[in-house]
Amino acid sequence: MPLPASIDSGRIRLNALLLVGSASAASLVVGAGAAQAPSPVTHSLTVIRHEKTALTDARADQILREASAALAADDDGAGNGGALDDRPCAVTLARSGAVGVFTEAQAPGVILSSADWTKLTRLPGWVKIVQRVRWCSGPTSTAIGCGSTPGRSFALTRQVSGIEFKLWAHEFGHNTRLGHNSVNGRAIMNQGAATYKREVNANECTSYRTGAPRGVFGPPLAQEELRSLQPIGVAQFVRTRWIEGLPYAQARSYRRSDAAILLRMLPRAAPMVVSNIFATLGAIGDRRAVAAMIGYMTSSASHSLSSEEVGDRTGIPIALGWLANRNRDPRALELLQAGMDPAYWTPERLPWVGRSGEDLASIQLEMASASAMGLGLAGQAAPAEAFGRAEMAARTLRTADSDRLVEIVREARGIRGEVSRSGLAAFYAARRPR
Repeated sequence: MPLPASIDSGRIRLNALLLVGSASAASLVVGAGAAQAPSPVTHSLTVIRHEKTALTDARADQILREASAALAADDDGAGNGGALDDRPCAVTLARSGAVGVFTEAQAPGVILSSADWTKLTRLPGWVKIVQRVRWCSGPTSTAIGCGSTPGRSFALTRQVSGIEFKLWAHEFGHNTRLGHNSVNGRAIMNQGAATYKREVNANECTSYRTGAPRGVFGPPLAQEELRSLQPIGVAQFVRTRWIEGLPYAQARSYRRSDAAILLRMLPRAAPMVVSNIFATLGAIGDRRAVAAMIGYMTSSASHSLSSEEVGDRTGIPIALGWLANRNRDPRALELLQAGMDPAYWTPERLPWVGRSGEDLASIQLEMASASAMGLGLAGQAAPAEAFGRAEMAARTLRTADSDRLVEIVREARGIRGEVSRSGLAAFYAARRPR
C-alpha cells in the first residue's frame, strides 16, 4: 500500500502502545520473515528548515545514513519474531534535493497551535526543521518533534545531539502509520529518544517499507517483556527526552514525595530536563512548585541562552495550566490570565530575553500563547470570560501577529471546554493513536 499523496489533516500520533489488545495479555506477532531477503526500499525525503535554524546538506545526509543504518541493523541477533525481536529492515532514507529554507512569513519557526501546524505541513517538503514545538496534537511544553499519522510531513527541532537519527526515523515511522511501541524500550518507535533506541520488529519494518503495518494476536508477553512495562522512577522519567512531549498520564501518576525529589533536582538540572521537571510538577499538582516555576520564568540569566534554555522558560505557563487543573492555584490562574496579553511580558518580567538571541516581540507572542493554552488546560478552574477579553485585546494589537494570537486564544477556549467536560487525562488520551 503506497503512502498517501496528501498530508493527513487531522491526527498526530502521541503516547500510544504499539499493541493489539491488552499489554498484559498479548503481544504483537510479527511473522517469521521470508526465506529470501526482501529487496531494499528507498524513500526520498525533501528537507527544509526555518530561516532561524541551521542544517547543511552534509549533516542531513549523515542523519539519514544513521537512521537507515539503525533500521537495517539486527541489534539483538537471532530472535523469535516477537514484539521485542529486532529485525533487519531493508529501508534507506535519502535526501532529495538541497536543504531548502522557509521564512517566518511562510510558516512559523515556533509551532504554537493547530493552525501553525497546518500551515507548516502545507509547505512543500517532507522534513521540516523548526525552532520549537509547542503543539503536537495538543499543547506541550516539552516536545522536540511531531509527525502526521499517516502523512508526508514531520517537524523536528535540532535541540538534541547524537540522537537526531532516532528522531527522524521515529517521525517518519508515524508518517507510515506506526504508533508508539511502549513494550520495547529499545525501539525506534518508543516515545523516548536515546542512542540505543534503534530497534524495529517485523511489523514495524513492514510499515516502513509499505506504509501498512500488520499484526495479529500472539502468545502472552514473557516476563522480560512485562518488566519493560513497569513504571520508572521520577528522576529517570524527567531525564527522558519525550519526542512528542512528556506523557501527561504517566506524569500524573507520581506523588507529592516525587515532587520533593524534583524540586531538589531543579538547581542542577540540564536544559530540557528543566522543562520535564516543571511539566511533571504541574501534573502532580504540588502547590510548592508554583513559586519555583514563576521564579525560574522571571529570573535573569548570566549567560547566553540556547534554544533549549529559552524553551525551558517559555513552556512554563503550560505546566502552570496542568497544575491549576489539579488544584486551582490562584497564583497560577492569575498569571495565566494576565499573561495572555503579550504586553504583560515586559523586559522587566523577562530579564533573560536580552540573552536569548531572539527578539522581544517573538518571545512575547510565545509567552502569551503558552499562557492561553495553559489557561485552557486548567479546564473548569479557568474563568470562561477571560478568553473573550483576551481575544478582544488581541484584535487591538498593531502587529502582524494579531490574527495569529486571536486564533490561538480561540483554540485555547475550545480546549477549556473539552477539558471541562472530559478532564485533562481524557483530553490527552484522545490524542493518542488508535
